[in-house]
Amino acid sequence: MNGRSFAAPDGRAAALAVGLGVVLCFALGCTGSSGGALVRTDEGFRISESGGVGLGDRARFRDATDSLVNDDLDAAIDGLESTAEALPDRAAPRVNLAIALRRADRHEEAEAVLREALELHPRHVVAHNELGIVYRKLGRLAESRASYERAISLYGDFHPAHRNLGILCDLFLEDLRCALDHYRRYREIVPDDDQVAIWIADLEQRAAQ
Repeated sequence: MNGRSFAAPDGRAAALAVGLGVVLCFALGCTGSSGGALVRTDEGFRISESGGVGLGDRARFRDATDSLVNDDLDAAIDGLESTAEALPDRAAPRVNLAIALRRADRHEEAEAVLREALELHPRHVVAHNELGIVYRKLGRLAESRASYERAISLYGDFHPAHRNLGILCDLFLEDLRCALDHYRRYREIVPDDDQVAIWIADLEQRAAQ
């Protein structure tokens, strides 16, 4: 990390602390050679595929994901580990498991699980975005940037990756052009985020100096 203070007064550091860009893979089974459509929902993003999953596994996945949403990390990790073991060909439980592990500060384990998910589904946008967060937590900033950029290359309107990349470029890489580009793209997709509008104005002022 560079010499700038992490505790940015305008909330950019706080946005990192709450894991902005965490979007749960709610649809069980985010894999398959044909991939699946990325759909934005009220809860986040969903990638679905055809194929049967038993009612018990589906219920276990739903309960574990509910635990993750409610920040009950121990229950989420237990349930998602069980689901991933029962469904070795599915990426969804692994992506959500990685999110839970990251929130529990188990970053190396989260990385390993995300790599498993991406072996199953190399074009999994949420997994690439989440891997960017994990790499940033581990201080691997070039890999973090590459992961966010990969997510954006797969789905240009995936706004969490634009915001995450903007924050990375702003607070960690001191690349103001990159930060502005991705904050602006994020605002095009999410125009009601007034906080990011403040960040853009701040960067534009600094860039003009």
